[in-house]
Amino acid sequence: MNQLEQKLRDKKGKLLRLDKYTLAPKFEALHPRDGGDLDKWLESRERVEVLVTPERKEADMEIIAHPYPELREGETVSLIDPFSPIMDKLKDLHRSGESIPELFHEGFLKVGKEINCAKPDSVTARKVSWKNSRRK
Repeated sequence: MNQLEQKLRDKKGKLLRLDKYTLAPKFEALHPRDGGDLDKWLESRERVEVLVTPERKEADMEIIAHPYPELREGETVSLIDPFSPIMDKLKDLHRSGESIPELFHEGFLKVGKEINCAKPDSVTARKVSWKNSRRK
């Protein structure tokens, strides 16, 4: 493994990806949400490859911890262990049109114990596994 490859790996040796969609300013232009022209703003930006590190990915996690602004009493938001082997299968099922929430509601998937990983304070991280049987 050369020096560049070592820099592109995290502490566990997993290859980090380059994000090709990060926009960096070439010159100042007013953002469209502030009344600026979208075409001029896009022209003022260039795509830059940026190394996506865990620190970069987790930098704004407390700002928008989850997409549920209001939870009812007793409700919590849980993060599925993103490094769990089950995630690849869930991504494939989702891409093929399967409803992942329905798999939970119908008892095919079960939520396990809480795990310790990087997450917003308002979210719990949990293991998820397939239920072996639908019998109660």
